[in-house]
Order: sequence, then C-alpha cells, then structure tokens
Amino acid sequence: MTHRLTDLDSGTYRVTTSSGAVHVVELRGPEGSTITRLPGQVPPATACDYTSTLRRDAEAVPLLSIIRLEAGLEAALLLDIRGDGIPTLRTTTPIVSIEAAG
Repeated sequence: MTHRLTDLDSGTYRVTTSSGAVHVVELRGPEGSTITRLPGQVPPATACDYTSTLRRDAEAVPLLSIIRLEAGLEAALLLDIRGDGIPTLRTTTPIVSIEAAG
C-alpha cells in the first residue's frame, strides 16, 4: 500500500475514498495521465459519507496535475473535465487507501 502519490510517480493505482468511490489513477508522465472515478464501489466509511454522481464518472479523464493525493486527506486534482484544456479543480472525500493496481 502507498501513502501518497505525486506527479512524479508512475504506474496504475486504485485510490479508495471514504464516500465509497474508487479512482483508478494512471500516472504516465509526459504521455498523459488519466483518472477514472467509479462511484459506489465499496460501502461508505461512515454514515455521514455518501457517493454523489459527477460528470464523466466511469470515463478516463485527463489528469493535468496532482495538487494533493495522500491517505487520510481529501485529494485535490486538476482535471480536463471539459476536454478543452481548461483545468477543473476536483476534490474528494478523505482517502482511505492507495494501492498499486498492476
């Protein structure tokens, strides 16, 4: 298990958040990283957590930059949600685990 990811890392990771969403993070450096959000994959960590539906769920979205992606904290990521290169800041509920996925 990994505790933290940055833009300098490479590989594919399964990031689980307290809401029960799983994010498949593919870090490929200059070749272009992506993230795929899969809501409701595991039960929420607490009764206060819930999984919402977000635009482009289950699609690989370009990951422009990792601001923060660390176990125990909320992630902050810059994504190209719209597909026009204009960054969108997306945050998550606290991260429960980060595991290499292959």
